Amino acid sequence: MEIFILIVFMGLLALIPARIAASKGRDPGVWWFYGFFLFIIAIIHVALVSDTVGATEQKAVAAGNLKCPHCAEWIKREAKVCRHCGRDVEPPAGSAMRATAVSP
Repeated sequence: MEIFILIVFMGLLALIPARIAASKGRDPGVWWFYGFFLFIIAIIHVALVSDTVGATEQKAVAAGNLKCPHCAEWIKREAKVCRHCGRDVEPPAGSAMRATAVSP
């Protein structure tokens, strides 16, 4: 009975590195097995692993950023000038930030 409880506890504990890895764009299944057998090493390893390119892009888009069409660096959606290349950037077509004429 104690072995069963220990295995369940280790399985639940292994969800921690798997969840962190998934947030960084890594395969959570692989990290679950890694965490199940070597939890201490896996938790340190997953903390040191960087985000994948796809995860980084998803976080940037979720934060409301877009890529500059000229230099492909991330800029704010409301930016009129790219801070990296200095070129003018038009707001995206679906953006609420459009120039409107103000009549006196």
